[in-house]
Amino acid sequence: MPPKDLGPLLSAQKEADVLKKKVAQVIKESNKTLDNRKLKDKEEKLKELYKNCLDVKQEVTVLLEKVKSLTEDQEPKKLKRYVAMKNQEVNRIDVWQNQLTNTMSKLLPNEIEEEYLK
Repeated sequence: MPPKDLGPLLSAQKEADVLKKKVAQVIKESNKTLDNRKLKDKEEKLKELYKNCLDVKQEVTVLLEKVKSLTEDQEPKKLKRYVAMKNQEVNRIDVWQNQLTNTMSKLLPNEIEEEYLK
């Protein structure tokens, strides 16, 4: 059976489902490390996790902008509830971005995100 030709919104949703797992993994690992009081080299691990969060956050930001820029005219087939589906996807991705930002502030509260982008 040939693969379905998904429109841009449905493709973005599939991409988001994959990214959701990355977001959940990095947040889970970060929280686990933050709670571990016996960890050696904790400062190095926190910096590494901060960088991981930043990398995933950049992916989330790219996807968020991609979804925001989609229009109903780009869809090969008319989708019922297109606007609602798009808004739901934007909100879902925005939540991940906020979760990553909050996690990053817990990992290294005194770090400035832009310094890691250099």
